[in-house]
Amino acid sequence: MTNDFEFPDDLYDYLDALPIKVINDIDSFELVTKNSILGILDSTLDDEVKKLNEALPDMKIRPIRGIGTQTITADTTNLKFKIFNTLGFLYSDGTELAISSNGNNSIEIVSFKIAKDKRNKGVDEVLMEFLFSYLHISLLYIPAILVMVNNYKPTMESQINFFKKFGFHQHKQTEDYILLKRNEEQFIIG
Repeated sequence: MTNDFEFPDDLYDYLDALPIKVINDIDSFELVTKNSILGILDSTLDDEVKKLNEALPDMKIRPIRGIGTQTITADTTNLKFKIFNTLGFLYSDGTELAISSNGNNSIEIVSFKIAKDKRNKGVDEVLMEFLFSYLHISLLYIPAILVMVNNYKPTMESQINFFKKFGFHQHKQTEDYILLKRNEEQFIIG
């Protein structure tokens, strides 16, 4: 598929003025808002992955950047912007931690997978502590964190108990899921 549309020069000026970071502009723009929680975390993600790979070279950790597409329509064009909506870490053994923005002041854990051979060995706890550390170093605080536990899973109770160890509490319950929340944590410097 050929893209016949050429981006006008003033569009680049307009985008430069917005609080967004242009990741790539080959056929479309991949954007993440600079001053959002995910924007700030994105700016430190590659450095954190590099540090992890230096500490754990056998794990071959890669950053996760999930993309959702938002279409901006004008009278003369139909531009598509790819908005990063998920960030995280993927380990070579399949262990994964990914977060997404949940409004302006909180995040949601959208993927928390531990490789089968690493289960019941404390890797899940280390991964949670790493998440808190990553948030604290990158944002200088830990925002409110949400996680959804499905009601129909046989391991639901153990999942809830796991997250409760880290300060999560039941926030909402429906027929299909229980939403757990960990309140924001500020740190006093000085």
